[in-house]
Amino acid sequence: MLLFSDFAEYYKLTARLLKLDEDAEDSTTWNSHVEATLKKKEIAKFFNKVFEFDKTITFAKRVLYLTLLNMAEKNENELSLAHLEAGLEATGCTLSSDPIASTIRDLSILEICLLIAIKHIGEIYDNEPFNFEMVYHEFIKFKRRKFSTLPEERSVVFKCWENLLNLEFILPKAGVRTQGQQLEYILNSFHLPSAVLSKSIEKYPNCPTEVLQWCSSSLHTLEH
Repeated sequence: MLLFSDFAEYYKLTARLLKLDEDAEDSTTWNSHVEATLKKKEIAKFFNKVFEFDKTITFAKRVLYLTLLNMAEKNENELSLAHLEAGLEATGCTLSSDPIASTIRDLSILEICLLIAIKHIGEIYDNEPFNFEMVYHEFIKFKRRKFSTLPEERSVVFKCWENLLNLEFILPKAGVRTQGQQLEYILNSFHLPSAVLSKSIEKYPNCPTEVLQWCSSSLHTLEH
């Protein structure tokens, strides 16, 4: 889940997401319309509010997808503030809610544990890239020591890992060659600040005490 720190870069990427490829039908007309629309003060103000609410491009993609879907259903081809506001409303989020906490609330306890394992690995190795094998090893130590009822089958844990990838909490490290490499060994980076993760887990409904304690622990060390 890539977090942007600069609105200008975020807004540029938003424009690229809205535009059609040059060889697409009516691309010139649509792309010119998009550029003109994004120059409007009320549109920039809308996206700035969205940016302050959620700085991830994942959420922006969701808003834009639902906006364009709404336009298609109404057979309308001119993007407006009303369309964007309808797209935002369709996400089910309001600008007063916490989007990351909401996403984490929908995760399983096993997925929460994988995020915590990544958090601890980052603390131990100073945020160096990590792979599934490292995270699985760290999770298994916690499971066997503190929470034996959690599943540990590799296939089950890897399915949860894939979901975290899809949500972009973790992303393959830029510049790392992955072709022909097993997914378990591909290096990744974490795109969820530890403080944000801890705060979100605190809001997780009925989170087991063992998991809360593991998340807040700062004395964690790897066993080799």
